[in-house]
Order: sequence, then C-alpha cells, then structure tokens
Amino acid sequence: MSVESAIEHFRSLGAFLVTPRQLHAPQTTLSDGDSEYLAELPELQQLVLSRTSITDRSLQQIGRLENLDLLDLSETSVSDAFAAILVRLPHLRTLGLYATRITDITLDAITMLPGLQMLNVSVNPQITDAGFQNLAQLKHLKSVEIHGTNVSDAAINSFSIQCPEVLIVTNRGPVRGVA
Repeated sequence: MSVESAIEHFRSLGAFLVTPRQLHAPQTTLSDGDSEYLAELPELQQLVLSRTSITDRSLQQIGRLENLDLLDLSETSVSDAFAAILVRLPHLRTLGLYATRITDITLDAITMLPGLQMLNVSVNPQITDAGFQNLAQLKHLKSVEIHGTNVSDAAINSFSIQCPEVLIVTNRGPVRGVA
C-alpha cells in the first residue's frame, strides 16, 4: 500500500476530502476493515468518520495517528475502549463523540488532552455529573456540548462558575458563566 492507494481507497468509499493530512468520510460505507488504510496516512491532522460503521476494532489504527488535532467519531459504535487510545492523541483540539456508547470513563480519559478546545459528547445518556465535572481540568476548553446526557443543572451551574469562559450547550440551550 501507499499514500496514493489509501487516498484512492477512501475516495472510492465516498470520502469527500482526502489528502495526506485530512480525511473527511462522514456517512460513507467505511467500516473496520477499511481502517488498515489509515496506516498509510500517518500525517493525518483531521479525521472525520461520523455516521460510519467504525467500531472499537478500528481504535488501534486511529490511535497511531499522533498528529490528529480534529477527530469526529460521532454516531458510531465506539465505546469506552476509546479511552485507552486518548493518551496517544496529545494534539487533539476538537473531539466529536456525539451519540456513541461512551460513559464517564471516557470523560476521565479526555482530561489527559491538555489542548482540547471543543468537545461534543451529546446524546450519551451514560454521562453523569461526575464525568462532566472532571472536564473542568481542561484549561483550554472553549466549548462542550452535553445535551442528551444525564448531567444535572446543579453540575452545569457548578461547572459554569468554575469555568466561566467555557460555552456549555445543554438541553436548555447555551450557557456561559453562571447558569
């Protein structure tokens, strides 16, 4: 395999943007079997695989992409197994895990991403106050989307006091500062 063959493979699956640094393949037929082609794109900085058939079996390949600054796995079947690879993705600034199968375990691991600025963990009902509160450790966080989770209004209020500069998108709408 080569970079060119990997790019051609992802294009054949319907990816609309494929370069050695960007792969945007939302809503394509991409599945775990296709993740082996990621090895040919080690310089990827942006990887968007939302609404694909990616599962936890692809996480090892994704974890090798150390230069990622944007990763979107929204509406896939990834679970808390994702937490184990986060330490290998130190440059992530944007992370989309909307409607996956993650819990507070993954939120705990997300605190190991010091440069994270934008996070979407909405529609993950297993996320609770405990996991959400841990996100206050992220000093560069600018926005977090948590609608469709089990984060209470009290936890949102507490977080907004601790981190008044962070925009929190909740079931009630956006909150910044004291809720």
